[in-house]
Amino acid sequence: RLIRAFLGETSSTGWHGCFAKKNIRQGPLQDFIMQAYVGVSSWHWDQMGRVEIGLVDVNGDYVARISMNDVHWRAEQNTG
Repeated sequence: RLIRAFLGETSSTGWHGCFAKKNIRQGPLQDFIMQAYVGVSSWHWDQMGRVEIGLVDVNGDYVARISMNDVHWRAEQNTG
């Protein structure tokens, strides 16, 4: 389980950066299934957000990405 360590000031705007990186001790892996349950919550109706999970190889290059975006002004919570 990953818990956010720093997400920027609540008054800041723009990209806050990633907050977690986890190495898989059994890696490198092949033929695997990833499961994730994520959520996006905002402090105010006019804030939007994005959750992205990136899988990288040993060189740090992306091999897969999946994201969930909050793109509706009136949505304050999004889970999936």
